[in-house]
Amino acid sequence: MPDAVQRTPFQPQPRDFTGHRMPPTVPAGTRLELSRSRIVPGQESGFEDWMRMLTTRYDEALAPLSAERSAFEATFQHTDAAGTSWIYHLTFAGEDGSGLDESNAIDADHAACSRRVKEPGWEELTPHFMLAPAPVREVMQEWAQTGAVTAAGVDDSTRPLLAALANPTTREAFARIVLGEASDAPSRRDERALAQLAAAGLIVQSGDDWDVDAAHLRTLLQRGTRRRPNQGPERFLTSDGRIDRYPSQQGERHEFLRALAARVINTTETLKEAELGTRLAPLTDDTALLRRMLVDHGILH
Repeated sequence: MPDAVQRTPFQPQPRDFTGHRMPPTVPAGTRLELSRSRIVPGQESGFEDWMRMLTTRYDEALAPLSAERSAFEATFQHTDAAGTSWIYHLTFAGEDGSGLDESNAIDADHAACSRRVKEPGWEELTPHFMLAPAPVREVMQEWAQTGAVTAAGVDDSTRPLLAALANPTTREAFARIVLGEASDAPSRRDERALAQLAAAGLIVQSGDDWDVDAAHLRTLLQRGTRRRPNQGPERFLTSDGRIDRYPSQQGERHEFLRALAARVINTTETLKEAELGTRLAPLTDDTALLRRMLVDHGILH
């Protein structure tokens, strides 16, 4: 009788496992998780069918992400040197997400495939570092915490502009002006469209003609642009003044920490640990890390 194939051991986390502690580079209130589970022998084609189902029903699979507070998901398959097939799942989500809801069809089918294709449970890999550009990070964090993203720049000044462009009649009138094909004898319908375009700030009258109001559009663009400093300590902070990341260069990090300390601590006062934590809290959720770095750099004693 041939020897049984030795498979790579699989040790899933217990059901009451609450997850690994997140590193300081993962935004507060969110979780970065990479999990793996063994694929049942002979179910490799079932895994492909599972992924094909999700791909085919992509838009349907998007619908539950808001309630799940899931900003990003990715699935990988790997066969190791011992011949064991694994499924890896990467997620970035909010701590209060709902998880799979099998009352809706896509989640029910997703869960059914999971039970059939992979062994029960997951091994959870330990996260140590996350890196993302600040604008991307902020959007992902907002989605993970609220299940939605605020539309940047859509305010009372831009809404009439968007409304005018959403209307086919005014959009066509605007296109004719851009192309220099506006009628010399506009109809009453055209006149109403021109009036709406002018009120929205898209066009301006020049003598008997209409031109694109480029100056107004530039003003709106500048108003909606959030400029991040490209030098100095401020470039390491989020728009609300919290730590986005720490400088990698030692000298720059020291100056950054000195600038932070000056915001919340008077060098002549003596604070207890709890008081210091309260002072540092507006800057970061990981006050212990910030306090330790301030001590290591000789800024606090």
